[in-house]
Parts: sequence; structure tokens; C-alpha cells
Amino acid sequence: MSEVPIIKVNYGIASRYYNAIEINEKLDKYPELKSKIIDHELRHNKGKYTKKDFINDFQSKQQTFTECMKFCMINKEALINYFPFMYSYHFKQWTFNISSIFPFINFGFIFVLFFHYILELTILSLTIGWIITILIINIICLIKTHSYVRISDKKQKLYIT
Repeated sequence: MSEVPIIKVNYGIASRYYNAIEINEKLDKYPELKSKIIDHELRHNKGKYTKKDFINDFQSKQQTFTECMKFCMINKEALINYFPFMYSYHFKQWTFNISSIFPFINFGFIFVLFFHYILELTILSLTIGWIITILIINIICLIKTHSYVRISDKKQKLYIT
């Protein structure tokens, strides 16, 4: 399919690191979605995240958001791709997901305005509350993903021996 190595992992959906693509092994059950995701990841630069990558994340030629959300509802460990902080167990590297920030800003704006008018709390306190809430949810998601990866790794080792 491509000259870029594709590494199957048991978390997230897919991410481009260096000159390789990590992709969730469970996407093998969804070949059409997997193909679209790989095409999307191939359009990313192999170096640092650039403006071109940002545009690629929001203006992809083949929209997969709904299909990916359905995949995430079945495979909870895949949700980590939609949060600001991710960890690659293969490359042992933390990643800041810039493209996830803008949806959180939009939802945060709605959250802040809604609760500002309902509860009459200050915009600053609601904004801080929103940021803390997202960070806590991201940490919970990281912990759950880490637990899943550890349990899955142990099961794979049991089957190998």
C-alpha cells in the first residue's frame, strides 16, 4: 500500500511518527476505514507538525470522523486520539495533539457561555473549570488506555509461550 512502515498497535486510531505510521490492529476488521486512515496519515509530514498537517487534519479528502467515532465507541482505547496528550508505546514518546485543541476550544466556548448565563459564574472561573475538566478527562483516558495496553500485552505474552 505504501513504502512507509505500518506498525500495528493496540491503542489509538492512527498516528504518524517519524517515517512510520502506528495504526490500531482492530482496524483490520474495517478495511475501507483503515485504507482511508492510512491515506490520511500518509499525507502528513514525516517531521514536525506543520500548517500543512493541520489543514490535512481538518480538510481531509475523505471524511472519516463519524466512522472513527463509531470505532471509538466499540474500542474505547482509540479515544485517546481525540485528546490533547497522547503517548506512543511503540516509540516511547509523548505527543501533543494540536488538532484536538480547536474542537475543545469550540466546546469550551459553548460550555462557558451556557453556564455563565445559567449559573451566573464568571467567565474566567468557568474557563479554568473547563480546562481542568479536559485535563482530568485526558488523564483518565491515558490511564485507561495504559491499563488496556498492559493487560493486552500480558495476554499476548501468555498466548506466545
